[in-house]
Amino acid sequence: MREVVIDEGAYRSADQVHAHLKGALSLPEYYGANLSALADCLEDIDQPTCIRTLDPAVPISPELADFYRRLRAVLERCAARNPLLTVIVGEPREEPGTRGGLAQPAVVGVAQCQHPADGNVVALVERFAERARGRGADLLVFPENLMTPYELPAEEFCARAQALEGPFCRAVDDVARRFGLWLIYTANEANPHGRPFNTAVVTDSSGRQRGSYRKVHLFDVGRYRESDKTAAGSGPFAPIATPAGMVGLGVCYDLRFPELARTLALAGAQVLVFPSAWVDGPGKLRHWETLLAARAIENEVFTVGCCRCDHGYLGQSRIYGPTGECLAAGGDSEELLCATLDLSQVEQARHAIPVLAHRRPDLYGNS
Repeated sequence: MREVVIDEGAYRSADQVHAHLKGALSLPEYYGANLSALADCLEDIDQPTCIRTLDPAVPISPELADFYRRLRAVLERCAARNPLLTVIVGEPREEPGTRGGLAQPAVVGVAQCQHPADGNVVALVERFAERARGRGADLLVFPENLMTPYELPAEEFCARAQALEGPFCRAVDDVARRFGLWLIYTANEANPHGRPFNTAVVTDSSGRQRGSYRKVHLFDVGRYRESDKTAAGSGPFAPIATPAGMVGLGVCYDLRFPELARTLALAGAQVLVFPSAWVDGPGKLRHWETLLAARAIENEVFTVGCCRCDHGYLGQSRIYGPTGECLAAGGDSEELLCATLDLSQVEQARHAIPVLAHRRPDLYGNS
């Protein structure tokens, strides 16, 4: 069953809630972002779906509280009409990373690694998970192309693809369960209609996959032709609640597209995570650091960049705070980086300089 969570304390406006629902439910492009249009879409849902709303853990405006009251009524009415839709409204907050309704600082680990020489990726994941658990990490991030080396010939690369329910993902998900860690990792996802997808997966500490994202921007630059080996995804990730807060995902080249990061922030993301295989070369470190910091500053979110450190790739993983300060920096070899993310810093940054509230979408669109 598809599950969508609406954390009523995570959004600053009704528009942000609609953006979250549009992404999470794959609503059509013509979706009108109002409750009447939402009701029409929900009544037409053709796959089992559960929508849960969480009571806000922070004060919200009277206008937003009224919107949530009307939204809950729409959800319950639609659930009564569509047997495929389940709605749980006003659920007590038991989300990871909260105690007594208050968001707690979380430790995020970044596994800057190489593809293992013996090909045993699951053993590599176990080693980093053990180290991360020992350092108190709640969430551990792995780089792009974790499952399958991108350097393989296209035919072999495609032949190694697996479903997200396949043996590779099952084994990695079991590592998450055994070590009690949330994991973000990447898979070479089989596509029945063509080339595989370059997919990031979020798995919780019980070993359950909570979401996945297929990279939408393919790196067709110079001698690199990512489109020869992978197919592009069709839309952005719907941010989900994790121990580190509401997390949004991009993969590597996606970092160069500020529209995607802004879409995730407007959908409620407090942390942006970019598993990457950033190609090394002249100026590439400057690009990597600048873009990660810019995505953090312009959206007032934490930004995590985890990069492979194999030959030809940059390494240099980074974690930035919501005002652009570097919280952790890696070198060019394998290492585990950790940083504590305090979500109150996101609210402080947005209160000090309310960039998202000052946007003028009437002039330049929604992103």
